[in-house]
Order: sequence, then C-alpha cells, then structure tokens
Amino acid sequence: MLSCVTVLKHASLLGCAQHAERLSASRLVLVGSDEWARGTVSVKDLALRDQKEMSVEQLLALVPQPSRS
Repeated sequence: MLSCVTVLKHASLLGCAQHAERLSASRLVLVGSDEWARGTVSVKDLALRDQKEMSVEQLLALVPQPSRS
C-alpha cells in the first residue's frame, strides 16, 4: 500500500522526520527551494537513515504501479 502525507509549511527537517516516523513512514521526500531549482528531490530512507538526491523521474520509478486486471 502506498500513502502520502503532504506538509506544505516551513517546518524544520527534524520536525518533518519526527512526524514521518510517528506515521510509520518508510521514506521522507523533501523538496526545498534548492531541490526545486535543480528539479530534484531528496529521499530519506527512515529505516536505513540514508538520504539521496534524485530527479523526479527517478522518484516516480520507485512508486509501485497499480496492476491492471
């Protein structure tokens, strides 16, 4: 199952990460002004504590596609 929570406000990175962990999220996708200017996003794996920057296209490739039955 894929779900998404959007926070559209100026919040601290720590606050966003804590909110995502309270929701038992597996990943946190961050789009700050620097990423927006480059056309990228930062994706943080909350279990591994690993963060990578990638293009929006790379992010979309990670999203499971619904099966067509």
